[in-house]
Amino acid sequence: MDDKPPKRKLSAGTWINLLFGGLLNWTGWTLLIGGLILNALLMPNTDMTFIRADRETVEVKGFVLDVNVSHYMGNKRNKKAVYATKWYTVLETGKRLEGTSYVKEEQLRRGDGVQIVLPVGHDEAAKIRGSLARPLPPSWLGLLLIPLSGGTLALVRLGHSCRKASLLSRGALAHGSLVSKTRTNVEVNESPVYSLTYRYSTRSGEAFELTVRTSDSARYEGEHAVIIAYDHRRPSRGVFLHALPGMTRIEADRVRTEVDSSTMAFACFFGMLLFGLIASCLYATLMFQARPFW
Repeated sequence: MDDKPPKRKLSAGTWINLLFGGLLNWTGWTLLIGGLILNALLMPNTDMTFIRADRETVEVKGFVLDVNVSHYMGNKRNKKAVYATKWYTVLETGKRLEGTSYVKEEQLRRGDGVQIVLPVGHDEAAKIRGSLARPLPPSWLGLLLIPLSGGTLALVRLGHSCRKASLLSRGALAHGSLVSKTRTNVEVNESPVYSLTYRYSTRSGEAFELTVRTSDSARYEGEHAVIIAYDHRRPSRGVFLHALPGMTRIEADRVRTEVDSSTMAFACFFGMLLFGLIASCLYATLMFQARPFW
């Protein structure tokens, strides 16, 4: 095992490239944050009364006040339209209770009698029997799969980024020499992807090999030497500096990276997504306070 190399500081540009560089990082973060925004906007309008389906309810007689086509689910020509049906009922205490339920397909008329399902102690959750309390059905909760899939991808990529950051910060450096170059059956933008294997030697003289797949083989075979940062405790683990987004330079006590324009653009877009997430969460909170989801 090699001696422990000195620890290096990672510049802000290096962290930006590690966290936001590359198509997989872009996809993961966009699906995660964008999916959360979408769900925060739609969830306040999704019927989730099934969560409290076990609570005690009573049924009272009510009457339709007004009927309109819900803009969530179609228009008047759509046979599967959902109608926003405003109703009222008078409780035994003399209290007049009004609300809006969303009735599928069947268009009621003003003055029609309806049965109102009233959860005991929760007048705000009352609705017409067989209707939706909100315009969107519970099936819309399937959109939660978007941030879940994005979060999984982002978490995996975050692990890779942290591993690379550790190698850049604490890893020993070695020059790699090309051992083999094999063309694969994969193409990216009509350019063939090659599998390049490099051999490098540790400070103690042990030899290891590291493989990278790339469609830009010229980046590894140019005039500049291929540099590998490897774990001094487990020398078989390493990372190509050429494989990192942007141009990375390792100095005596610092790692510097020039952030490319596409990564910086996505970092700015990510900031906008975070702002949108905060705004959508505030919206969902206000909607919940005005009327509980269930």
